[in-house]
Amino acid sequence: MFCVATTILTPIATLVRIFQHLISPDWDDLISLAFALFSGYVGINVWMVNKSAFRLLKVYFIFLLVVGCLVVASALFVWWGGEELSAQEMVLGLRPILFVLIWWPYFNMSKRVKETFGSNL
Repeated sequence: MFCVATTILTPIATLVRIFQHLISPDWDDLISLAFALFSGYVGINVWMVNKSAFRLLKVYFIFLLVVGCLVVASALFVWWGGEELSAQEMVLGLRPILFVLIWWPYFNMSKRVKETFGSNL
């Protein structure tokens, strides 16, 4: 499921969002595209059981945590400033955090991962 999410679902969702903004693309679209490509690259490395997969996974998970925390913190700072708390921003920030909280322990403790890669994350 991890490989499907990172190699297929994330890039497709990103491309759909970029095509919705095709008339006026911005830097967010380029950053999203770069992230989708990196996500696909990580997923392919895990799928192919490459030696660099765990290193890439750590970078990917840390990146997701940092970005998620920054988005949540941004939404909270706006809220503390007196504006309305954006539920959309909170979801955008909490989604990658939840993703990491599910998958990092899996790669860290799974017997299947240990049998496939020879060790855990």
